Amino acid sequence: SGTALLAGSMLHPRVRLEATASGVAFRQVKLGSARLEATQEGDALAFSAASPGLEASGEVTLSGRYPFRAHAALALEDATRLLEGGAPAGLRIRAVGELDAEGELEAWRDAHVEARLSQLQGSYADLRVEATSEARLTAAGGRWDLLPLRVQGPNTALAVSGAWLPDGELDVAASGAVDLRLLSGLVPTLRRSSGQLAVEARLSGTPQQPLVVGSGKLIDGTFQVKGAAATFTGVSGGMAFSHNRVIFDRIDATVNGGQGRFKGELELARLVPVRLRAEGVLDEVPGVVPNLMPATLSGRLEAIGTPESATLTGRLHVVRARYTSDVDLQGSLLRRRAPPLPRAYDRAGEWLRLDVQLV
Repeated sequence: SGTALLAGSMLHPRVRLEATASGVAFRQVKLGSARLEATQEGDALAFSAASPGLEASGEVTLSGRYPFRAHAALALEDATRLLEGGAPAGLRIRAVGELDAEGELEAWRDAHVEARLSQLQGSYADLRVEATSEARLTAAGGRWDLLPLRVQGPNTALAVSGAWLPDGELDVAASGAVDLRLLSGLVPTLRRSSGQLAVEARLSGTPQQPLVVGSGKLIDGTFQVKGAAATFTGVSGGMAFSHNRVIFDRIDATVNGGQGRFKGELELARLVPVRLRAEGVLDEVPGVVPNLMPATLSGRLEAIGTPESATLTGRLHVVRARYTSDVDLQGSLLRRRAPPLPRAYDRAGEWLRLDVQLV
């Protein structure tokens, strides 16, 4: 809704526009409510616009190659709402800064742009990391450059720099260590992650299909698998990043107090794990199969699938098992309880299929 005024002549028009809108979105980026004001005097156009956390203003000359200048300020408590396609649940990014742009609309890709973020913070659950200095991003001739940026937080010290080239290719380098608690947001089947991942990697490809090469090392990792009575601690070992895969030849871990050794690979899509193939050798790992019978197991397992649907196969030896339960015949005969009401089974929570031999 809004108002518009047209005056003057066809050669020298005077236009004034004021408008407000709700539910504004560009592609998959949701801006919410917005306000726009624009005035034109001859071939000079001035505008201003605002939405929650964003303000922009600028001038355009409506002749020649349409030269323009623009300025924007942002103060976003959660900038993930501006990410196309959204972000993992629980991830929040706080950004405060300014942006200046100057160029010609007929060659807008060659415009000069400089963005400065005085505050840049990311958080997931109780983990928070932030830039230790002003983040600066510049663009000229269709090339975007990220000046060296250092991010710090608990168990995290990461240096990032690079460029987005005119042909659409990425050239970004990252080195340092990150907190493994971020895994809980990227891999839904993991719970209570902790530890460190040291990385030395370079990012290429495009924003839609990024590729990463380099190496990493897990340091004292801990996590639980959703829906399984398995806790992994002391997870340590090296890995290699090869384009859209993460390959690990040997990862050692303590599983429920027993020993485990694993190898395999992860397939990535936009840097998020989408498919797994892993093999593991277990040595006297405590488990419960079924829940009434605690047992110690040894053997070999293989997991193949996605975070939403996987199959576990292999052969496990029951080293020892013990069933204990108090027997109260008199009490069970005298007490008559109504059977519990049946509950409808929800298959939506199923993600793991079993094909495991027990010996």
